[in-house]
Amino acid sequence: MRRCAFLLVSICVISNSALDSVRGSSRTEKSRMNTGEMAFGQQERPNPRSFTRGQYESTLSRLDDLVRKNDLLGVLKLGDELEGRWGRTGGEQYGLAMLEVANLLANNFANFQNSEKYCFQALAHSQTFSLRLETQFLGFLERDLAATAWAWSKERSAKAKVWLTAWGRLERLINRNFDFSKRPLLNIAPPPETGLPAGVAVSAIKDRRLRAQYEIALAANEKKAEEYNRQMRLKTIDRSLPKNAEAYLVRVYSRTPYNSQELSRYLIMYGFDSQIRERILNQVEKNISDARK
Repeated sequence: MRRCAFLLVSICVISNSALDSVRGSSRTEKSRMNTGEMAFGQQERPNPRSFTRGQYESTLSRLDDLVRKNDLLGVLKLGDELEGRWGRTGGEQYGLAMLEVANLLANNFANFQNSEKYCFQALAHSQTFSLRLETQFLGFLERDLAATAWAWSKERSAKAKVWLTAWGRLERLINRNFDFSKRPLLNIAPPPETGLPAGVAVSAIKDRRLRAQYEIALAANEKKAEEYNRQMRLKTIDRSLPKNAEAYLVRVYSRTPYNSQELSRYLIMYGFDSQIRERILNQVEKNISDARK
């Protein structure tokens, strides 16, 4: 009797403090954590015109050299070069390189204004890289930098949009009713008529009809494994992103100049349901009321 073993699906765990995980880390530690990871565990299929892994590694070497020289202008020039040459095509490696630039500017040079500039530039292309990477950029956008009420209103609006974009992306992709007990299989059994064991190579089946049946079963299991991996990673992101996004929105819209109408409009624009909208807006209104007492 042939037995089919369950597939062990690898999980890239993001801690509850994922949005802040990059902050304060060294360039070497961070790149080791991020390098080459694609959305939801899928294997990278680079666009031939996009930023490559080799170019990313070369960028890391250049950044290391600039940091050793304490060359802030060189880092800024490299950030502009990355955006100018590769922003249009984007991709995971481009995103990782821009995250490196933002990290070094914030942590090595305390240049938060330009760190945020490169975060915004990269997030304009967030649809080309993983949601996990998108959330890491958000960790660099939590500071309130504007010095005037007018500038703060603009800053708050821009940052609210990128937080809502990432949160909305999660809501569109995640299936919170996904049944994780139904795991994909490590080895698929071919049709019983073949008399062959599970996991056998397709080429070992000579009968065309039976081989076609086996190929269909293999493809279905592969698709199931991809979705299992994808939902597992989304589940991990779901532990922190909604909570952090909501906390950020409540905090910044509880600050003067008050503008809960703008927040309400954005929540509708980005497709959030009435329960989420009411919870956030009620908390903001409560905070504003308390502040006025």
